[in-house]
Amino acid sequence: MTMLSDLYRLQGPFASVVVRTPSSVSDAAHRLEIRWKNARRDLEAAGASHKLLARFDGLVARVDHGHQTGGIAALITADDEPLVELLSDDPNKNTTRLAAIPTVTPLLASRQAALPHVVAFVDRTGADLAAVSAGSIEDYVIVEGELTHIHRGQQGGWSQRRYQQRAENRWESNANEVADALSDLVRRVGARLVCVSGDVRAVGFLYDHLPADLKPLVVILQEGESEAVWAAADRAIAELVQQDSDVLVSSVADRRPHRTATTNTSDVLRALGEGRVQALIVHDDGSDELDAWCGSTLDPTASLHQSRDDLVRGRLVDVAVRSALLTQAEVRVVSAPPSEEGPVAALLRW
Repeated sequence: MTMLSDLYRLQGPFASVVVRTPSSVSDAAHRLEIRWKNARRDLEAAGASHKLLARFDGLVARVDHGHQTGGIAALITADDEPLVELLSDDPNKNTTRLAAIPTVTPLLASRQAALPHVVAFVDRTGADLAAVSAGSIEDYVIVEGELTHIHRGQQGGWSQRRYQQRAENRWESNANEVADALSDLVRRVGARLVCVSGDVRAVGFLYDHLPADLKPLVVILQEGESEAVWAAADRAIAELVQQDSDVLVSSVADRRPHRTATTNTSDVLRALGEGRVQALIVHDDGSDELDAWCGSTLDPTASLHQSRDDLVRGRLVDVAVRSALLTQAEVRVVSAPPSEEGPVAALLRW
């Protein structure tokens, strides 16, 4: 995964471009082409150099409009290789910006939404297990039980219970194999969630055989069709991402009385410049054009005022994120402002 803090070693200006990619529509390729042309026109109007525009033009041929993600984010300078990433969610709108400080919040939001997880399709003979990490399937495991065609016996009379119990014993044995494979996969990718769908009895056996520490990670999905299961898993991950954000925002409110958190914009920037921020919580709706000032090269200074001649002006959100990344602070992009005071808040190290 690209270290976004390395971007601040590069010489700007930066073109920060986000383009939606509606792959589900019939004319997706045509729409994408038009949006890239519009972004190029906007960059040219903003004063982008011919060299930077040439870098931008070279990206078009490398973009795949058929992927199932929400958009494309590109960060481009005139002299360096562009950074291009597929976004996990629909960015809702296209944005194009030419500035001294890059806008990396779309990439951060996409990365934090790509939580590692496992999706399991379970039946009475085994399971299909898919480990998802960084937004794509990292590993796929098929578990097949000892008996490939298992069904309840239909014999009648006194033997009926014996046949049923023998079948259920086999199902439980298969579930034990699935649980072992699933546990290994979960630990290997560091999964935050395990989404399980399939035969109700087989799912129950699987859950019973999972280690106690993995059971809280399990979400049992009611959907049966493959596409519906994947969509439900995506929703479950989105809910977990939102819960993570809510916890951080609540922590800010809880810690403010103890002066280990702040929602005051000036205080946040000052703490960032001093390396005192443990986690920066930031909301960026793309329209916030509040200005702030930051240090040149790798200087993490951040301020609402130009206190030195060598400071560089940028958007408040971009300046705050830059300082956070340069000082190894966690950055959390949230869907709503963390407080009424502005788009940034911080949990402090001290």
